[in-house]
Amino acid sequence: MKNQIEYQNYLRQMNKLFNVEVDEKRFSQLVEQFMYIAEIAEPLINFPLENYL
Repeated sequence: MKNQIEYQNYLRQMNKLFNVEVDEKRFSQLVEQFMYIAEIAEPLINFPLENYL
């Protein structure tokens, strides 16, 4: 639930920044899509990288 709230806040701010009107149904679909993409990307984001510095 925490991530959903964070994505809601992020998307609301982006809507204001770009002056985009999104109805609640589409907004909730956007939140779902962001959560889905984050779920897919999580293993890649968590993959340890060697420190080359």
